[in-house]
Amino acid sequence: MNDILIRNIEPELKRLIEDSARSHRRSLSEEVKDKLRKSFQTGREATAEFGLAARIRASIPAEAYGSLEPPPRDAGREPPDFS
Repeated sequence: MNDILIRNIEPELKRLIEDSARSHRRSLSEEVKDKLRKSFQTGREATAEFGLAARIRASIPAEAYGSLEPPPRDAGREPPDFS
């Protein structure tokens, strides 16, 4: 494996990386590698992982979905007669 040294990181950026690493329970190195990896994802790969639907789906437990079948449609009402 190769190493990369990044100098002169702004304190605010470092704090953001530290906070993110802490929330994901990773080391700073693992967090930065993950961020770099994700920054190079393109097209479908990025959309599948970070799209709005994927984020919503990930935030809801599977058992909360219940039946995903739409309810049956009824005949509806008769249209009004404007004559």
